[in-house]
Amino acid sequence: MKLINTIVFSILIICQACNSTNDQELINDNPLLIESRTLHQTLPFEEIESKHLLPAFQVTFKDLLKKFQRISKLKEEPSFENTILPIEIEIDRITSIILYTYNLNSALNDDEIQEATQKMETKLGIGVARVVFNKKLIRRVKSVYDHRENLPKQSQKAATEKIYFMFQDFVDLGFFKKLKFAWLEIKSSTLASKFSRNLLDEARSFELHIKDSSELVGIPQMAIEAAAETAEEKGKEGWIFTLHRPSYSPVIRYAQNREIREKIYRAYAVRGNQNNDFDNKKLIKKTVSLRMKRAQLMGYETYAHFALRERMASTPATVNQFLQELTNAVKPFAERDIQEIRAYIVDQGIEGEPQAWDYSYYITKLKEERYGYKEEETRPYFALSSVKQGVFHLSTILYGVTFRKNSEIQVYHEDVEAYEVFDEDKSFLGVLYLDFFPREGKSAGAWNTIVKSQKVRNGINIRPHTVIVTNFNGPTENMPALLTFGEMNTFMHEFGHALHQLFSQVDYAIIGSGAVYWDFIELPSQIMENWAVEKVWLNQWATHFETGEKIPDVLVDKIIESRNYMSGYDEFNGILLDRLDMAWHSLTKLPEIGVKEFETAAISDYKLLPDLDEACISTRFSHIFSGGYAAGYYSYHWANVLDADAYTLFTENGIFDKATATAFRKNILEKGALEHPMVLYKSFKGSEPTIDAMLARRGLH
Repeated sequence: MKLINTIVFSILIICQACNSTNDQELINDNPLLIESRTLHQTLPFEEIESKHLLPAFQVTFKDLLKKFQRISKLKEEPSFENTILPIEIEIDRITSIILYTYNLNSALNDDEIQEATQKMETKLGIGVARVVFNKKLIRRVKSVYDHRENLPKQSQKAATEKIYFMFQDFVDLGFFKKLKFAWLEIKSSTLASKFSRNLLDEARSFELHIKDSSELVGIPQMAIEAAAETAEEKGKEGWIFTLHRPSYSPVIRYAQNREIREKIYRAYAVRGNQNNDFDNKKLIKKTVSLRMKRAQLMGYETYAHFALRERMASTPATVNQFLQELTNAVKPFAERDIQEIRAYIVDQGIEGEPQAWDYSYYITKLKEERYGYKEEETRPYFALSSVKQGVFHLSTILYGVTFRKNSEIQVYHEDVEAYEVFDEDKSFLGVLYLDFFPREGKSAGAWNTIVKSQKVRNGINIRPHTVIVTNFNGPTENMPALLTFGEMNTFMHEFGHALHQLFSQVDYAIIGSGAVYWDFIELPSQIMENWAVEKVWLNQWATHFETGEKIPDVLVDKIIESRNYMSGYDEFNGILLDRLDMAWHSLTKLPEIGVKEFETAAISDYKLLPDLDEACISTRFSHIFSGGYAAGYYSYHWANVLDADAYTLFTENGIFDKATATAFRKNILEKGALEHPMVLYKSFKGSEPTIDAMLARRGLH
């Protein structure tokens, strides 16, 4: 009883704080709360300041809670129009502010943005807790759901099902269980952003400062120039390399100096596991515990059972069976790859046992010897400006769309570019923002996010605004921004996500592209990567940035020939991550052993290479602890099967076949979550996918 009283008192105190708002001026003149008058109603980024974020969220969220309360008190019979639709509209309003803030927190990040994000997450947790207690609202949603077959539009049925899915676990949940859920929700609300922030702060605290040019031998010139510019910006002599991927990767893969590789690898591998202010081990235990307790509270055996309800895989058993099938197919090839690289390292006369910081270097070196080219040789032919035009033109060939840069559209940073996107009939499709280069405070990696969802309001088709964020090396004093083949692949992957957003044609944002099942959402992105190794496409646009010479056929042949180099090891290492994710989220009770010890046991059958004792994957596994992929990291492999199978239709009909592309657009890209993903997939392909095409593509058959 004492615990219950404590929970109730705490929730009441925090909820009271949730109702408060900031300075009235930050509300009255807040550009996030005023209808935009800009072209295409894009966000007026030049007017938005960090101080506007939290007040905009507070006002919008308070409106949402009030609207929900009014809906619950209605005397009329529940209907789509008086219950589901207003709920959907309010969810879309608050989601837009949340996604915009989250993107800024990752792409810019200052203390004010970070504080706003953390407070927003806390208040969101509180708000969810309050909605759980609104029994009348939940009953009204359930009533519409129970009669959904009578709804006049398929989209109304889909939206009703999506909203009911948010409430269904609380329909029969008792008061005290709801109270406990509310408490758990509030406690867990800020853990994800704290995990992410720890990794960012730890990465920012590290510098590999090199003063002797002899230590740079082997590192590509472009990376050296970028490191020199970083040192100059920091007022230091020499070269500074960081843990950002465009800086870290050239060192670990190319630096001949073994000590340099060791220094940067040690810093990279132990992030979140140094028992310092940025340590993530306690956060992991808290996160896993809270997820497990919430799932069990609602009647699910594990968090994985809870999370997989709305996935194509549907159950942990299906995921584990899928991963075992992959393991059986891939493991012999992975073991072959490891034996080969170990023998090569021995032949190179390395002193002592090979260490973790040696493998990337020698894997790269063997690849260069075997295929007769260096990946850095592709950079001159993959100038970022050319890659953009090549990818844009591919979209024009397949879908008829065009992209027009518009410098009048406001952006959130001077590096960001804005493009208007038009359909084949010249109608406006949406706005695409491109944010390519790393900067202080920007999170590592690449992602796509939406800042304005597509939907239909009052008969008007409101078009989406979407953002692609990467961390490619920017132009230097002597060279434009040049990409490797792998970086071009990354851009194409994120561009596929953006097309999924831009082509959306649904009535309600809640069933748009961002709402599809998590193990289906990677299909539109991963299928784009198939064109990256099509010679006929590369020959259309890939030219040397200085001479204008077309990319040599022999170089393209080497790229294609080498794409499956070490594919067994690469795929097996991916399965390792899938297994680690499922291990954390299949727990029924928190393990007594530490994070590192649990991890070691979970992946023991998949760890083929040695590593540092203090290296820990979990403490830097952002996808599952701060990125929304909890019990869902397998989605990348699942989508690999889907996209390889789907692309066979393009190879059969022609890789630029307009009819096939139109079918993919109409059945997959436009439909969002209007139907179950397998229904959409079969509408396009005519049959369910098999693993065969994926294994063949990777040379694992």
